[in-house]
Amino acid sequence: MATMLALLLTVLLAAPPADAAAAIIPPPGPPALALVDAESHDVPWRRRPDQAVFVNIWATWCAACRDEMPLLAGLTRRYAALGLHVVAVSVDADWTAFATFASANSQPFSWAWDREKGAGAAFKANGLLPQSYLYDAKGERLWASEGVFNPEDPALKAALDKALKGAGR
Repeated sequence: MATMLALLLTVLLAAPPADAAAAIIPPPGPPALALVDAESHDVPWRRRPDQAVFVNIWATWCAACRDEMPLLAGLTRRYAALGLHVVAVSVDADWTAFATFASANSQPFSWAWDREKGAGAAFKANGLLPQSYLYDAKGERLWASEGVFNPEDPALKAALDKALKGAGR
């Protein structure tokens, strides 16, 4: 019995091989989601590997989300040339509602629909929309906001400065 207990403890306390540990650590950056645009084309988080990413979680039925779209457009116009990619991810249950809205509202940022409906869980959304997240080019999350974000928020500006130092320049 003592030998069996010692063997069990050895197995339980042994460190997993390096490749097994890497497999259970999620990759940096925004969660892996199946995103498509209004024409059903895949939407990547980044257009280039050296880009920072501003992710906005929204829905067509959310009035605050719709009101926030000009802020996302302004953020895109101000920072895209410096290496920021803005992606607005719809969590609408119905692709048609998303596609109709996105097609009727041309914007300088990327529209995306969460085809597999995993964004809520992946971003640990608590149901409050909109939500926004900023990731640097290495995938580190630098800033997050629940509700309509303030583009003049000093914390966001500091995070953007940090994210864009190594992005696309």
